[in-house]
Amino acid sequence: MNWKSTIAAVSAGVAGGIIISQTLTKETLTPESALKKVKSAVKHNHELEGAWIYLQPESFVKDRLNYKVYKGGLTINEAGEVNHFDFVADATTGTILDFYKQP
Repeated sequence: MNWKSTIAAVSAGVAGGIIISQTLTKETLTPESALKKVKSAVKHNHELEGAWIYLQPESFVKDRLNYKVYKGGLTINEAGEVNHFDFVADATTGTILDFYKQP
């Protein structure tokens, strides 16, 4: 194998590694996208009055698993009574990991 073949093989390996690494790296949703997914999931069962979300993702542990999450809240009208709920949503998928009513 000559030096040109060696350089070509190494270059191909590095390029392939970069492509695979970028494909496997999970991207974080914008806070607005995460909030939109949460509202979409909740609106089927509740009448939404308002919503908010923190703009910076944080670390969150649930069932000994680590997540990068957004935290926020929803104001929901339940039979004429307005209640406040907090949520924790996965920053990668927007999946609701925790949802609870404020006292």
